[in-house]
Amino acid sequence: VSSRRGAYSLATRGAELVELTRKRVAKLTSTEPSMVSFHNTVAETVSSLVYGMSWNRGHRDTIVMAETEDHDTMVPLFRAAQVLGLHVRTIPIGSDYCLDLDQAAALIDNQTGLVAVGCSPIGIGTHNDVQEVSKIAHEHEAIVLSDATRYLGLFEFDAMSVGADVTIVSANNAFLAPPGIVIQWVDKDVAREHVPGILGGSTVTAVTLTSFEPALYPDKFEPGLMNVPSIAGLAEAVDYIVTLGPKRIKSHLQSLSSQLSAGLKELSTVLVYGPVHPHRTTFGFNVGVTEPLNCHDVAMFMDQLGIAVRSGLLCAHPLVSSLSGEGIVQASIHVYNTSEDLSLIHISEPTRLG
Repeated sequence: VSSRRGAYSLATRGAELVELTRKRVAKLTSTEPSMVSFHNTVAETVSSLVYGMSWNRGHRDTIVMAETEDHDTMVPLFRAAQVLGLHVRTIPIGSDYCLDLDQAAALIDNQTGLVAVGCSPIGIGTHNDVQEVSKIAHEHEAIVLSDATRYLGLFEFDAMSVGADVTIVSANNAFLAPPGIVIQWVDKDVAREHVPGILGGSTVTAVTLTSFEPALYPDKFEPGLMNVPSIAGLAEAVDYIVTLGPKRIKSHLQSLSSQLSAGLKELSTVLVYGPVHPHRTTFGFNVGVTEPLNCHDVAMFMDQLGIAVRSGLLCAHPLVSSLSGEGIVQASIHVYNTSEDLSLIHISEPTRLG
């Protein structure tokens, strides 16, 4: 099925399905359909944004990003800086695992074109103050990008409440969609002026041997063949979320978060990274406070008990290596988990070793 690439019935049905899904996502996230676009990967989405920016305008030559960014954001920005001759500055976290906002204010200036700060980092479970960082960035007319993958669709559903100009999520995470679909929300003012760095297919309306004319948004943000099967799955996932109800999801997750926080705190052999709060859905830890067990061994032990956890440096090497050089174990919760699931972690033998 090739959306927007044919008049035959199957292509038309595919296009209708894409637009229906766009409307459903917009309604769930309190936005307008024109602000919603679909992509294949976070890295592609970030790259299209950064390469499409007018860096020469205003003599801007700096990207500022949080220390807590995932590789899918951090690495494309590093590569873009190499190619475009830009500078990169990094906002550190403090001893409380939160972004140092004083450092953010010092690092963001009139040379800054783009600020990248995700909502909820891997492993440490904090919620970055994206709105405050956005205030600082907007004082210098910089664009703010935020990966809200572990935030939107869990305790918050209003995409604009994040506070960024461009917000993205991996929809297979919080929104329970199939793999291979990323949702992007773009502020109208940015969407109107920005020409993406990755174009082709239906992102343009006219092409000559010397020029091209970008399509209107959101079409101009969606290059290449759209992943219609995953978008169809996203539509069903959104219906499921609506059926459950955002308030019910928030209440269930808060209960699970409190239970897992309390259970891990009771285990004297477990070192949990990050603050304890009832809105946490990812828990990074190691077993053995003085001499931690290998995180991969712990993960494999837990797998034998039917507990699926991630292990290693995950997708955030700079952040995780600052916690533990060999990596951590990360447990994540979602609406499909139960209190009984979390009890397995609490009673599992690996978490009692050390």
